[in-house]
Amino acid sequence: MPLLAGRKGMCALELATPRNKDNCCTIGSPAIAGLSSFPKWSQSAVLAGDLILPINYAMNMTITNNSVVSFHYTLNDADGKLLDTSAGREAFAYIQGQSMIVPGLERQLEGKKAGDSLLAVVPAAEGYGELDPSLVHKVPKDRFGGQNVEMGMQFQAGSEEGGQMGVFTVIGVEDDVIALNGNHPLAGVTLHFNVEVINVREATKEELAHGHVHGEGGHQH
Repeated sequence: MPLLAGRKGMCALELATPRNKDNCCTIGSPAIAGLSSFPKWSQSAVLAGDLILPINYAMNMTITNNSVVSFHYTLNDADGKLLDTSAGREAFAYIQGQSMIVPGLERQLEGKKAGDSLLAVVPAAEGYGELDPSLVHKVPKDRFGGQNVEMGMQFQAGSEEGGQMGVFTVIGVEDDVIALNGNHPLAGVTLHFNVEVINVREATKEELAHGHVHGEGGHQH
């Protein structure tokens, strides 16, 4: 199993979010801006991508398939250990029904609206999967080409037959052997999400075509 390159860690939700390399352009304004910034004629409207919606419509939209959802979250394990949080960052934005977040959280957000808060307990099977023992390997240290290998380092690797590449985390360092785990770092973990829904709107045609959210909390192209 040749080891190719190291890889830095990513936050939990980012690991669940596919990346699109399309050369796409930015769409308009944030979903909800301060009303003081709107001219008088638009005091009862909210800009949402390339749409103008009445405020009461935008605020009362529920999360359904192809909704753009922005939310803040804190993620803990069953023992209360903090795993990730959006505190101090922009709200996380995704498109409902596009498999951009773990399925158990996406399912529990269905039907919610802006202003709702919830505690979503997501079992491992609906999160990052159960632990797969077949993804734990011991590899001779000389396969790392003289690198100084330490606990927690991540490497991208594939099978000698040219199989699919995966990310492996170092879980053990011995004299001549390195133990690697190809499971997701949160595999086997029951996830406890504290979520506050900030905004819900319809996805634009461009967002659906490009497969990601434009504007605040999304891609800034």
